[in-house]
Amino acid sequence: MRWSRATVPQLCGSCRRQIVAGEALLVLGVGVGDRAGKITKVRCTTCVGPAPPDLPDRIEQAPRPALDMTRIGLLPLQWSREPGEEG
Repeated sequence: MRWSRATVPQLCGSCRRQIVAGEALLVLGVGVGDRAGKITKVRCTTCVGPAPPDLPDRIEQAPRPALDMTRIGLLPLQWSREPGEEG
């Protein structure tokens, strides 16, 4: 169980209220055995009460690097045609 700020809009798992990006939310880790903590539920401040006063105003995230499509074989697209195959 930890307090955080929403990085993207989400829905509260209890009241289904929309939590906007930057709003405080409580993240609950749910699961048993080897799935423990991998399933998360979020709750809004309306359902669980106010966030702690020492919660940072904003979560800093490093920008995601661009996906290199050539590494996974999707680019460049190469279409090979036999001579005489016009299209």
